[in-house]
Amino acid sequence: MSKNEKQNKQRNLIIAVFCVMAFFVTAALLLDVFDVPSRLGFNCKDVNWSIQGTIIGSVITIGLYLITYLLIQRWDLRRQNNKQEIAVLLLKDAYTDCEKGLAILEKGYYQMLKDSDDDIAKQICSNAERFADSSFQNETVIMDLCKDGVISSEQLRAYFRVKTFYLQYVRLSLAMPDNSGLHKKTKEMAEQEIKAALELLDKER
Repeated sequence: MSKNEKQNKQRNLIIAVFCVMAFFVTAALLLDVFDVPSRLGFNCKDVNWSIQGTIIGSVITIGLYLITYLLIQRWDLRRQNNKQEIAVLLLKDAYTDCEKGLAILEKGYYQMLKDSDDDIAKQICSNAERFADSSFQNETVIMDLCKDGVISSEQLRAYFRVKTFYLQYVRLSLAMPDNSGLHKKTKEMAEQEIKAALELLDKER
């Protein structure tokens, strides 16, 4: 069942409960105001009207309880949906950053920076691995969402596979810039993991 279908179902339940409650209260009031039982020939002298009031009050109380419960459930569902959207956004951002990092490394930007005599370029090169780690800067939030059950264990495994192969490619590119064969193989593995992780996100939404 989709998110919209769940929300529509809960809204319809709230409306149904409200309508039933309104029907009983209105019917009871009409019976009392227009003295319908007496008009139909029933003797109402022995009717305990306090019981009628108790029944109406009980119906109203139960109805309000059910409406409150359904509204709380609706709010929880909306909050859960918001968490899921945030989780998808954070994971996709991490994978997108990894794709950008792979593209930069493929063009040899880090090697050009390493060979440069510019002090700023050398500083960027020395912190290249830290820049690579920045793709996973929201990992604490992702782990919290996983503990809340928003991110599945399969999605978490896919995330760590992406992280492992991506960082491995970054380190190889920095340590052995001339080993193009090894770079290509590692890059392909990282790209496959990123693609699989993105497909998993779309599948589980």
